[in-house]
Amino acid sequence: MHYLISDTTSYALTVLQSKTDGIVHSVYRKTINLLFGGQLLALQSSGSPLSPLSLIASQTDIPMVSAGQKVTLDGPACDITVHTPAAPVVFSYREAKQHDLFLYRALTPHQQTALRQTIRAVLSQSDRSGFSLLVQNDPSVDDSLILSAAKRQIQQAQQEFFAGRYDNASAALCQLIGLGIGLTPSGDDFLCGVLAGLRLLGRDSESFGQSLRLQASRHLARTNEISAAFLRCALSGQFSRAVCSLSDLPSLSDVAHSFAAIGHSSGMDTLCGIDFVFQLYPI
Repeated sequence: MHYLISDTTSYALTVLQSKTDGIVHSVYRKTINLLFGGQLLALQSSGSPLSPLSLIASQTDIPMVSAGQKVTLDGPACDITVHTPAAPVVFSYREAKQHDLFLYRALTPHQQTALRQTIRAVLSQSDRSGFSLLVQNDPSVDDSLILSAAKRQIQQAQQEFFAGRYDNASAALCQLIGLGIGLTPSGDDFLCGVLAGLRLLGRDSESFGQSLRLQASRHLARTNEISAAFLRCALSGQFSRAVCSLSDLPSLSDVAHSFAAIGHSSGMDTLCGIDFVFQLYPI
């Protein structure tokens, strides 16, 4: 069986060019997670949201494979082969469009104001569970062990930040790593949003941003391998296409649509992290 990959990223191509054979790490719905020398990539069906880890197939249906199956790379042919008992399954990325998902550009104060308003409006209207309930001040937060714990850590981080104790603020946020359920726990998605927000405001190289990156990089073992891979990308300035598009100030409906498409609550949890940073740095 032969399949084509239509879209991928500069990060994914770097992993593939290492020519390190791997295995199928796990399979989740229409995503095959591949592990190459400790680095994860996500082979996804057509129409899936694009992240730094993505290899997007041109087909909506991808074959059934199983965790632990061997994966080999043929660099000259640009082929990824999954060795199943029935027959090899080949994915070719020769014609794939490459996307650069580094978040480069900081926003001007005027742009920041517009984006703050858009994100807050999207979160206030969200019908997803997760950290958006914190923004909405939903009373059910206190009935959830996860959300109430997150609320405490976020409030503590905010207090420490405004007191100028940036290492303490970073430590409080790092307590969110691994907090929640699913492939990417809400706490991890929130932290990815915080890292994105700092870059959008051009604050990532300041004391707080440096402290947060250093401490977060030391605590990735608190979460699962898939979520840790997304956090590593965020620590290096690489995010989903939805996050990167925020630099272009998309409309409220576009933001709502693109972030709602990311997991059950992952997209909104990420927006909550960005919104948190906006509260730390009022205009």
